[in-house]
Amino acid sequence: MKKPNPWGFYDMLGNVQEWVLDQYAADTYNTRGKTSQDPVVIPTTRHPLVVRGGHYSDPAKSLRSSKRTSSDLVWNRRDPQIPKSKWWNADAPFVGFRLVRPLVQPPKENIDKFFETYLGL
Repeated sequence: MKKPNPWGFYDMLGNVQEWVLDQYAADTYNTRGKTSQDPVVIPTTRHPLVVRGGHYSDPAKSLRSSKRTSSDLVWNRRDPQIPKSKWWNADAPFVGFRLVRPLVQPPKENIDKFFETYLGL
């Protein structure tokens, strides 16, 4: 029943903040600009990473995709796994992630490079 946003997506904001691929840096917009051609900051460490958007307990002005927040190690302090998982966020019920897939499956070497870049830290 809802209308899509200008890009054709539905119901994108307000439930949980979304993990994204970027390394968090407080000065990203100052050093790269808000309209950079390649806005992804490739991570070099596991923390902090970026979460975007607002969540269910944020004020209305925070329910926007441009809201950036850094991840916090406290979010998975109760993770029972050894080593701790970056996805187990028992202490951050306001953070989630979106599953996406390419229209055409990329070659194996591209897939391997992606996982090494983003999960091999």
